[in-house]
Amino acid sequence: MTAISYTIVQDLGENRFLAKGNWPALNGDPLLEGKDSFVVLLLDKPAEVGATGRCTGLHVGMVALGFTAKFAPLEGKKLTLRREAFLQCTPVDESNAALQKFVESIQKGAELSVITSERIACKPCGGLGFTREAQKGKIEDKRMPCKDCEGTGKVPLVTETKFAP
Repeated sequence: MTAISYTIVQDLGENRFLAKGNWPALNGDPLLEGKDSFVVLLLDKPAEVGATGRCTGLHVGMVALGFTAKFAPLEGKKLTLRREAFLQCTPVDESNAALQKFVESIQKGAELSVITSERIACKPCGGLGFTREAQKGKIEDKRMPCKDCEGTGKVPLVTETKFAP
């Protein structure tokens, strides 16, 4: 999840928007920093073309999108773009009132999901950040940086829990 600043360029229907956005690079995620990049946003509420905003978004990967452009200089042209996509998320405060509101909204019929992210010990290296390779004729093993955790000893674990009434 990352903070995204955006400007809506085109409404694609069903609260999907083509936007120009900026977001920071994420640690442990292959997503690179975006500066004035086209992006596909799935927002909670309708928005107007030209509107600017900031939201917390869950990076859902690269998507292919076919549409007819309604903005200059490409107006009227049929395009197929491959762009990063983000799903708008609302962080839940860790207070009793926020938890109660969350539970009540599920009881009223809302289908929500909670995404938790934590860093756990890397299994291939045992959390050390390196693996060892035996060296013929030497007492000490050669230390190789772990490719799975990039030498940190920790890997991200993202868990999604869905709640339904």
